[in-house]
Amino acid sequence: MNLVHHIRRFLAPAGLTCLLVVAAGCGGSGATTPSLTAAQLKSEVAESIQQGFSARSSVARSSGPRAAVRSSEGIQFDEFFGLWARSVEDGIEYFVDEAATQPGGRLTTTSSAGEDGSFTQQSNLSITEGRLKGYTYTSNLKVAEGRVEIELQGSDPLSGSFQTVGSFEGGNGAFSSNYTDESGLKRVYSVQFSEDGTSRVSFNTGSDFVYTLNFLADGSGTGSVTGADALLPAQIAWNSVGDGLMTFTDGSTLEIKGFDFVQF
Repeated sequence: MNLVHHIRRFLAPAGLTCLLVVAAGCGGSGATTPSLTAAQLKSEVAESIQQGFSARSSVARSSGPRAAVRSSEGIQFDEFFGLWARSVEDGIEYFVDEAATQPGGRLTTTSSAGEDGSFTQQSNLSITEGRLKGYTYTSNLKVAEGRVEIELQGSDPLSGSFQTVGSFEGGNGAFSSNYTDESGLKRVYSVQFSEDGTSRVSFNTGSDFVYTLNFLADGSGTGSVTGADALLPAQIAWNSVGDGLMTFTDGSTLEIKGFDFVQF
């Protein structure tokens, strides 16, 4: 989730905001430890899968950049960074204050169009103040003959370094994001989606479990969680409105309502 906001900004000029799914599953490490109780393991699994549901929801919405909470003429407040943002000809300037006197970061974007209809865009972001001070990324977008390719890499002070690669063509796409935290734990998050509306979301937490969610066009689907714990593998099934059940090997279950896990 930490990349969604700016991938939206990055892709919006090309009308490709549906590709923001590469980051929708970011967040906590999803890692567990051998000392977890059964209830704690279930909570960890549910929290991680919740991110996968959010990723699929982002694909379905394909929404544009998030609206600012408050704004004044020429400048708006960016919730994600907690900074004021002002659009300029080659990108975005960030400020600590609404008066735009204290610089807080810069997004610089360059674009070029070829005679054959191709389009390329490069972006560089550096946040120098605020709650995400030190957040950086570089990205490259290429559009040619109906195919979109994206590469993005950077560093988040809260979750570590990240790298994303993906492509989109004719309603079909596949993306993979790798995240490495300070301890060296590597997590792999991937999304595949098809023109017929089906999609697949998977997340390797880098530690104790891996989940895979398979969505049909109407939003219903099935999935599984595998891992070394005695409660796994667990099976998941839900209907088109997101109501369903996750069942563990001991027969215990977690209820899902509207793509949200019911507290237990």
